[in-house]
Amino acid sequence: MKYENYPIAGLDFIFDKDGKPWFLEANSASTVHEEYAKVYGDCTTVKKIAKLINKMPGKNFCVFVKRKQWNGNSRNKAHWLASELIPFLNKDIHICYMDNNLRVARSFFLDHNFIKLTLTNFTKGGGNSYVLNSHRRKVKPDIIFRNYFQLNPDFEQEGVRVINTMAARDLVWFKHKCYDAVKEVKGIKIPKYFLVNNNEDLKTTLKDNTNLFNKGYVVKPLGNSLGRNVKVTDSLRMPMNYKVQPGSMVQQRITPKLVKKKKYWDVRVFVINGKYAGAVKRISKNKVTNIARGGYGDQVTKKLDRKLKNISEKITHALEKKALDMKKEKYNYILTPEQPKLREVVWHPIGEE
Repeated sequence: MKYENYPIAGLDFIFDKDGKPWFLEANSASTVHEEYAKVYGDCTTVKKIAKLINKMPGKNFCVFVKRKQWNGNSRNKAHWLASELIPFLNKDIHICYMDNNLRVARSFFLDHNFIKLTLTNFTKGGGNSYVLNSHRRKVKPDIIFRNYFQLNPDFEQEGVRVINTMAARDLVWFKHKCYDAVKEVKGIKIPKYFLVNNNEDLKTTLKDNTNLFNKGYVVKPLGNSLGRNVKVTDSLRMPMNYKVQPGSMVQQRITPKLVKKKKYWDVRVFVINGKYAGAVKRISKNKVTNIARGGYGDQVTKKLDRKLKNISEKITHALEKKALDMKKEKYNYILTPEQPKLREVVWHPIGEE
């Protein structure tokens, strides 16, 4: 199977006290490749991604970045992968600043989907799409690499290879859609969840499912990253000083066997072009283990590797297949939802995940 939608996958797993893996979520733009290089002393995942890109047709490789983050003294983690890829590529590299290409950014709340949308300049028709590079010169992209920026889907319709595609990005960005896409994968374990929009919804859900949540639960936005606004509890009680965001889920808590002086941990898996490429254990004294929230990386044992390889490849295959189906069904992405229920519109200078 060709992985044209989700060639660079990042999957999160947690292991329960019996050593069984549970799938937590997928990522459209993993920032943990840097941690992998630190932990193992080699940028293996970067090299494998570069090898994949070098095999793609076309010469113009356009990287979308934020100007200040790209040119700053300490490069933003979100741009680390792009900067490390460049030395291994045999393409014509074009750095493209979002502020040169930005058209509009908006926040929408559509049912349980809270999203931020960024469109770039686009000239449609006859394959003449273009972007502006850092010198403000027009470039016709063959491949677009962007970590967390929304792009006009017309780029893909013009034949530009976008990594990862809008369909894949939407699919993994909204956690409940991701779960629906992989729930039939044989052997997968997914924590049970309910959708909530506010604290009253959460209170009602906890009351109606005491057996599921009596040892704690997790509340997280359906569409967010870096562990932002995630709350993990040890009991059924409502969290103190916590406001549930519109478009969130409350989820069954899976508690791992603690390691290294009672620290929490989970695993980020990398799957490149459908093949398992390695993993990093994320460890923290906090229940939310994201590197951005104070966690740190560690090597994964060969035993864990064996447990993760098959299931992670199956999940990636299911997500790729679902993204492909969405495109065949002429999925309109979040640009023009078929049945919009617009409740809130807020203007932002730049959209970001």
